[in-house]
Amino acid sequence: MHPQNTSSRRRALQLLASVPMLPLAGPIACVSLPAPVSTRISGVRFTPTPAPTLADPAEMAAVSVQSSLEVSFGDGVRSTWKLAYQPLFMTGDRVPDGSGGAILAGGCYDIDKRPIVDRSVSGKERQFFSDCP
Repeated sequence: MHPQNTSSRRRALQLLASVPMLPLAGPIACVSLPAPVSTRISGVRFTPTPAPTLADPAEMAAVSVQSSLEVSFGDGVRSTWKLAYQPLFMTGDRVPDGSGGAILAGGCYDIDKRPIVDRSVSGKERQFFSDCP
């Protein structure tokens, strides 16, 4: 592989990594750039997703992405990737707490930071969690 190709690919990944798009990091990292990457990236653009309207209530209730990522290269070549929504976790899932343990996503806690527990079914106690935005 030519050193300039490696440098251009590295620069493209650095540019994409600097954009705050955590849910998209996995899919974009898996995408390989086109073979002739001997020129510099001249532009990166996200196409918009139009907001749903009351004309289609089901679309308003669904999570969807119609946007794309367009990358332009100095030699005029353009590459486009369709973006997609990828959930990182669901409310109620156990997620890492950053200290080697795990917490309940959306978990409810009292003023003393103790989990608020649902004890309404004996033997099936569980922490309350909220799935509100």
